[in-house]
Amino acid sequence: PDVTPGAGVLEGTVSHSNPKKSTAGLTVGLYALSPEGRPSLRQGRTETDGSFRFENISNSPQVTYLVGVRIDDIPYGDRVVFEEGSTRATVHLAIDAPIASLEPVTLQDSVVSFRWRAGELEIQEEHRLENESDRVVQFPRTTDSRSRAPFEVRLPDGATEIAPGFGQVESYFERRDNRLLFWGPLH
Repeated sequence: PDVTPGAGVLEGTVSHSNPKKSTAGLTVGLYALSPEGRPSLRQGRTETDGSFRFENISNSPQVTYLVGVRIDDIPYGDRVVFEEGSTRATVHLAIDAPIASLEPVTLQDSVVSFRWRAGELEIQEEHRLENESDRVVQFPRTTDSRSRAPFEVRLPDGATEIAPGFGQVESYFERRDNRLLFWGPLH
């Protein structure tokens, strides 16, 4: 459903650190989460200068908006909340080209759990990577079997039904034989 109507106006801009990279005509997603936990969505487009505007939306400070765009298949976004009594809010999405460096990436946590489900052993691995940089880390995917992804795990023999966790995008992962590779992005 569309976002809750109201007197609010959300204006924003998208800019890219590379002046040759156009921010015109990008789809802008406005995801709203009401205080009751009801999600809603509206879409718009950036103008030639990268600006965008959402009108007639709720200006309740209890509504949290997530504003996002995708550039080169990498999502960028920010949270917006209207201040009490205000009918205007602004956001600026400043985009930098991603970096292909593991230097700012740390493995914060790894958890492996086992359980029986429908007569089969289910193994779940969770790994939490943290990017300590202000830039997105993204590695170009390559078909060279000798190349290494920024993060990979070895799968046990006979592993089937490999699925990314909740909130993960399947296209960021690749299975190569007995390895599961993660290419990013890491925000």
